[in-house]
Amino acid sequence: MMAAEPVVDVIVPVHNRHRPVERAVASALRNRLTVRVSVIAHNVDVALILSRLDGYAHDGRVRVLELRDGVRSPANAFNYGLDHATAEFVSIIGSDDEFEAFALDEWVALAGRSRADVVVAPIVRDGGGGVPTPRIRRSRFGRIADADRDRLFERAAPLGLQRRSATEDMRFTAGLPRGEDQAYGLKLWLGHRVVFDPKSPAYREHADQDDRITHVFGPVADDFTFMGALGSVLAKAAPAIRRAVAAKIVRVHLVPAVRVRMAAGTLTAEDRVVAATLLESITEIAPDWLGLLPRTLAPEIRALAKSETPPAPPEGRLQALRALLPINPLFALHRHAPLRVQLAGRTVVRQTARSFADRSGHEPAGGSDYQIVVVAPHGSPIADRLRTEHHATVIGYAGSGASLPVRLSGTGARRVRGVLGGSFPGRLLSRLVGVDESSRFAAAVRRTPAAEAVLNQAALIVAADEDAVLAAWRAGRRGAKKAVVFGHAAAAEALAQRGLQ
Repeated sequence: MMAAEPVVDVIVPVHNRHRPVERAVASALRNRLTVRVSVIAHNVDVALILSRLDGYAHDGRVRVLELRDGVRSPANAFNYGLDHATAEFVSIIGSDDEFEAFALDEWVALAGRSRADVVVAPIVRDGGGGVPTPRIRRSRFGRIADADRDRLFERAAPLGLQRRSATEDMRFTAGLPRGEDQAYGLKLWLGHRVVFDPKSPAYREHADQDDRITHVFGPVADDFTFMGALGSVLAKAAPAIRRAVAAKIVRVHLVPAVRVRMAAGTLTAEDRVVAATLLESITEIAPDWLGLLPRTLAPEIRALAKSETPPAPPEGRLQALRALLPINPLFALHRHAPLRVQLAGRTVVRQTARSFADRSGHEPAGGSDYQIVVVAPHGSPIADRLRTEHHATVIGYAGSGASLPVRLSGTGARRVRGVLGGSFPGRLLSRLVGVDESSRFAAAVRRTPAAEAVLNQAALIVAADEDAVLAAWRAGRRGAKKAVVFGHAAAAEALAQRGLQ
């Protein structure tokens, strides 16, 4: 028996006995608050789930509820869990995901400070990368957000925390194979006090399972059965919200749904007709939605409106720039147009990933209190030696054997450098405009929050070659005092001074 009434009811739907539900349950119990975990055995034998839970099956804070309805829909399991919740707050977690340690404690505290009805969780995926939604303004981090100005509807899944007294009458759209959270999420964002802080502990989304209900695709029509329920919610929303949500449905759902079927060779004539019908219904909801979309989507949307097979999406550096421009140039700086949407998302991703990396610690494998980081873009013998002998972390390009890889983006810099040439004036100009190898690698490190976190915590930073110097020098200027050296001899001297050589 539980010693006290739970503060948070955690709902864990599980549809397959092979899902690592014990991981989700364990993460929910890693909190100081009183938590009750309800595992919903949805169309699966309870005995199999209990065997999977092992010791947690006898924990008074965990209960397994059976739901047999023969319907392949996550909504029904979510609703069953909500029906059995009695705590002040409820939280939903996928059976193959987990909460960061003490996440529920922090979210409840955030809800109390802000008097929020809903706390939106930052999401971190495998590898430490953050999710860019909701794309709220930096000034509203940790404060009550505005559904329109903070683009809350960019996040559909209500992952995080909900105050039950404010949301107890809400339920997911029952019976839907996908999109069951679309109308539910929009109701949350439009009708409640919502707070989001990307610096708070994260919801960790894993990709080690290949049978997610929401990742299976068939006819295009199956992906948009949520439109009826969503349309009834949108009908009560302001025109600005209707337009922005309509544009998001096309950009995030319809176009990708068509593309993935084209890539798989399964796009049918019926799918194209459904897509055209969807565009007509979306236009009825918000007649001026098209102008908010990136210019690069215009050819695909025109083809879909005629029930035709759309052309392949354009590629190249010029197209990447065009993707930041809306179809209607008057919307260039609109809050829901591509430029500001992308910038806001980038800010959220960086803050989420950076905060997660800082909390994770990224200590060297050997646990040494003298943390060594080798910056080696293309790998080096000194990097291999320090990693072997001193458990050093090696930062380099993906494919170089680095223990913490960073990725180079874009190909235009190399062409520009080729035009400038290899003379001294050319090399100087390359550095000034940031297209030399050292600048490009330093930029790649800066775009990787986990790498920046490791460098911030290092006691010794070793630049393995000239291309690593700028990244190492920048890291040495930040945070606590640390040694930054270049090359093997200087690294050996620094280690000898500490008796580590």
